[in-house]
Amino acid sequence: MGNGSTGNLNTMKAIIGTLRDLFLHVMPRPIVQFIVGSADFVFVIHPRYPSDVCRKYSFLRYFPDGLVDGFSRYLWPILGPSISGINTRTGGEMRGRVVFCPLTGEQMFKDLDRARRRILRAVRLGEKLGPNVIGLGALSASVMRSKWDALDGVKALITSGSIFTSVLLRHGAECLAKKAGLELKNCSVAVVGAAGLVGSLTSKLLAEKVRRLILIDRRVKVLNELGEELAKQTHTPVVLSKDLSPIKETDLVVAATNAISAVLNPADLPPGILIIDDSRPTSTPLDLMEKRPDVIVVEGGVGRLSGMKCSFNFGLLREDEVFGCLGETILLCWDRMYERRHLEGKKDLELALELEKLSREIGFELAELQWQGRAIRPEQFDAIRAVRSDDPLSAN
Repeated sequence: MGNGSTGNLNTMKAIIGTLRDLFLHVMPRPIVQFIVGSADFVFVIHPRYPSDVCRKYSFLRYFPDGLVDGFSRYLWPILGPSISGINTRTGGEMRGRVVFCPLTGEQMFKDLDRARRRILRAVRLGEKLGPNVIGLGALSASVMRSKWDALDGVKALITSGSIFTSVLLRHGAECLAKKAGLELKNCSVAVVGAAGLVGSLTSKLLAEKVRRLILIDRRVKVLNELGEELAKQTHTPVVLSKDLSPIKETDLVVAATNAISAVLNPADLPPGILIIDDSRPTSTPLDLMEKRPDVIVVEGGVGRLSGMKCSFNFGLLREDEVFGCLGETILLCWDRMYERRHLEGKKDLELALELEKLSREIGFELAELQWQGRAIRPEQFDAIRAVRSDDPLSAN
């Protein structure tokens, strides 16, 4: 069968599945599970850009962006692929399912009320599969943050994924620095979006690991509170800033913002800087390393669980690689932590250490350093080491 025929068949399947899912929203749970099966966990995700929508509905590639925008704006949540290959503690198989909330990141922040209704509808669709844990991926948790009580009626444990994502970001910072010939304890590290769920916990996890910590966020009150908390936790110097100017004095940046477009300007980045971008959409321009070969940027919060299978393209190198928000959903389900309703009473650092321990038990590890589906090559690290060795102001 030719590529054209295959594409037409996939398009037809996508359209039929989308129409089917419209009816699933109004069907009773037993009938839904009879038609599409059940799941132990569900992961709610949304497209970052219109191009992601076109990956699902390939015929949209021939339409202008405005029509693609309108299509996703009015589309109902739909079921995505199954996630398999993960065994429970007792040797049984865990079944997972992806649910798509069709709004892009930009659409979400342009109309928060619509986004919250659509996310809630996606959660309700996922709940029909009978999961024990439902994870909110990308911007979904941030959008629901001030309206979290809207999810109170959901029987499954709801997770934002911020805890395990932060654990992976700390491991990623250590790995990235080492690959570039640096020791993290000698680095000045900035966290952009430090007042957010992921940014604040990542800051706490990094505080004892770095030479100097720079926290950047426009929410000054929350930032000051975080600074006061860290002052009690560590002797590491902590600098607070509401703008990006201190980045010129850093070795490594962790970006964890909720911005709908890139906030890191290539012209403002010093030579040899390392960036871990956990923002969805990204905080750095997608072509940053093409414009600045003296800079390295990698995907943030990416783990690998050997044996896991998911036919959905997360834009990562391998099928068994997942973002931390999905990783946390898997860990909570694997350890049956949904049965322990006292989770919310625990401090985030305590939960981070607990999930880090669980990740070792199940076999999660840090994924290969990559950006936009491409591995970071050894010669790119060679270039960074060369740039830094020529810099008399480098602390390393």
